[in-house]
Amino acid sequence: MISTTDAGPTRILARLCRHWSLTFAAAYGDTQDHIEPPLGPCLLSACAATRTVHLECAAEADKFEQIVAEHARRMARGETQHWNWQRQAG
Repeated sequence: MISTTDAGPTRILARLCRHWSLTFAAAYGDTQDHIEPPLGPCLLSACAATRTVHLECAAEADKFEQIVAEHARRMARGETQHWNWQRQAG
């Protein structure tokens, strides 16, 4: 799970979901999106100042985090982002 703040979390997550919907199953919402890439489900939610990404994967968590962060950076188009990944036990 990650929570981060930047200039436009809702816009960035919407852009990310639209991008991935070209390749994977995706569902859109006002403040929450859901993507089904091969590494596992990805739940994206945002409010005015914070974005949260919840990844579910049994293996390759480092790779999954890196992929999501890199794609979100591209969608942010130069905006500064601060990522704070937190792993849940179990």
